[in-house]
Amino acid sequence: MFIRQIADGELEVGTVLPPERELALLLGVSRSTVRETLQRMACDGFVQTRKGQPALVLDYRKTGNLATLVQLVQLGEQLSSSFIEYFLEIRSQLAPLWISNLMRRNTDELEDFLRSSSLLHDDAGTYALYDFQLQKVLAEGSGNPIYLFLVNSLAAVYQAHGNYYFSLRDQRQYSSQFYRQLLQTVSEGRANDAEQLVRVVMEESALRFLRLMK
Repeated sequence: MFIRQIADGELEVGTVLPPERELALLLGVSRSTVRETLQRMACDGFVQTRKGQPALVLDYRKTGNLATLVQLVQLGEQLSSSFIEYFLEIRSQLAPLWISNLMRRNTDELEDFLRSSSLLHDDAGTYALYDFQLQKVLAEGSGNPIYLFLVNSLAAVYQAHGNYYFSLRDQRQYSSQFYRQLLQTVSEGRANDAEQLVRVVMEESALRFLRLMK
């Protein structure tokens, strides 16, 4: 309720929402449902609830938290292009750190996973799922569970936009080459090269996706 409008800027910061009674009538739900929803939105930093007064829209970019992130990614295809860019930037910054940490630990699981890329069917859905699973393997292998929490929270974004990105054969070929190169550098124990490869590919794939969105 209202999260998409707040995220898109349709409901500006400082907007006073209608009273609970009006919202209940407008949405066809009970007042208790409206109240509970507004309380959750307040916990997520979207609104400020005020006793005896209508809720007030906040600047969630300043008041948000991890729960806010989860709510935003659940918008899926409705998520604004600017936030897709933010998510891609986060991945570009974190993925090299994941592989760097992983290379100091055990690379067996990653190597086994990368070898399976040679068996991928050449279709968008298969590549989208595989690429998301690779992010999870890297995040989990880093040894920091918070990274995996973050990747899991972005599942809706991958699901909504991964098929679109990998619908082009050129993108699938680019990623397939990356999987092979990463397997080689990891299996040879070249940690610095693996980190650099991941950084370059994450940045390039982000640029490719943003060009598709224009």
